[in-house]
Amino acid sequence: MEKNPIQNFVNYFFSLSPYEFSILANLIGIFLTIPLDVNQQNSLGNFFELIGQQILTIQAQNYNINDSININFNEILKQINFKFEYLEELINYLMAFKDKK
Repeated sequence: MEKNPIQNFVNYFFSLSPYEFSILANLIGIFLTIPLDVNQQNSLGNFFELIGQQILTIQAQNYNINDSININFNEILKQINFKFEYLEELINYLMAFKDKK
């Protein structure tokens, strides 16, 4: 595992399953809107939609240019192993944190 905790989080974040990813998005959306009024919620929602459209446009063009998809099962297994290593590290951290209290 890398020593950079931000990169570890980014790697973990993008290794989530589609269901985990969707649940996380729902929770973030709910928690972000709690302190906002209706106009602020509308503005923030439109802002995030614009970001999403930009990302999808860039991704679509990348796919258009590089339309070959290669499935590398060794890479998939490596990513699954990374998930378990990260979860194990997180559990150990939380256990150590709990023991300090």
